[in-house]
Amino acid sequence: MKYKINNKRGSHVGVVLSFIIFITFLLFVILIIQPSIREEQDKSRYLDTLRLNLFQNFTTSGGDIMVIYNTTPVTSQQQCVRLFTILGSGENQIPFEFVSENRLRIVNLTNKQLNYSRQGTDHLRIGGWPSGYLAANGFYLKVYFLGEPTTNPGQSSSNCVGADVDDFEVAFITEEGSIFPGEEQINNLTEAVSTEELYDAIKLALDIPPGSDFAFNFTFSDGTIIGTGWDVPSGTGLFIREYSVLYLDSGEDIQLGKLVLGIW
Repeated sequence: MKYKINNKRGSHVGVVLSFIIFITFLLFVILIIQPSIREEQDKSRYLDTLRLNLFQNFTTSGGDIMVIYNTTPVTSQQQCVRLFTILGSGENQIPFEFVSENRLRIVNLTNKQLNYSRQGTDHLRIGGWPSGYLAANGFYLKVYFLGEPTTNPGQSSSNCVGADVDDFEVAFITEEGSIFPGEEQINNLTEAVSTEELYDAIKLALDIPPGSDFAFNFTFSDGTIIGTGWDVPSGTGLFIREYSVLYLDSGEDIQLGKLVLGIW
């Protein structure tokens, strides 16, 4: 009886070689595309930094305006808010005399005037919101310090949402400068970025990565849109992000605008 012996060594070598070739090809592809992937991730992450750099140096005269906004959610349905320890002579407080002499003008984000009255030693009641508004939206207040008394019927309701010092934040716009960009500055920046002779210098000042470009559109509260050129080459990865931006309009009032920022 004869036995046939199969030599499988050749087939094993072929499988091993095929596997090595496949792995080598896969590593080659990864090495080729990895820098591109890393670059795209860096550009996407850079948008937040670019947004801050774009407006961080804006200053404008805004008068003596205090901004107060909630930092914790409002969970009740009351139509007024009581700010604890907001009155006094401290850095982040409203002087007593402005309340007693009715020399405050307090408005919300849409510039609707709100009534106010002192409660206790150093609390301030502010109201005039529709029922359920505070629970849905919170509060954002602009406090103007006036030289002359103004009309203020007072906030008579004592059933107000209590806001302790940890529940709200205080910021200022003073005569020396503003924490918000102004309408004129936004227009000037748009014009400068759109000027070919200035664009490279602005990119350098904003730390735009070498080989990258950027553009933006800004929508003002009245719907007006301004922007720079979006000359994005075909096939280039474009990364876009939208931000809400508080700014000062020509009347020195705080408004809410929209910034659309792109980098490629």
